Amino acid sequence: MPQQPIRLQLGDVLRLRRDHPCGNFDFEVVRLGADIGLRCVRCNRRILLARSLLERRLERFVSREQDAPLDLSEFGGSAPAGELLAGEQPTDAAPAGETPRPEA
Repeated sequence: MPQQPIRLQLGDVLRLRRDHPCGNFDFEVVRLGADIGLRCVRCNRRILLARSLLERRLERFVSREQDAPLDLSEFGGSAPAGELLAGEQPTDAAPAGETPRPEA
């Protein structure tokens, strides 16, 4: 059975098994997808690695970005049910299709 892909987030800092030509092993994740964009922490050069190749070369996580709900509003999407988008305020409004009950 195929393994689940490693869960990466923008801002994660990874240590790879092979060094960059500048001698550094640590890279920050700057792009996600089938190809992963990495930025060398020392010289700021950007490289693009296939996700499968990155998963083989990954030694460990140096630091992980905190789990935060994704803001998909700029792409026409919405946050998962029950989660607020960045900058959204909770409302006491009734869900669609329901009428609010008056308080006694």
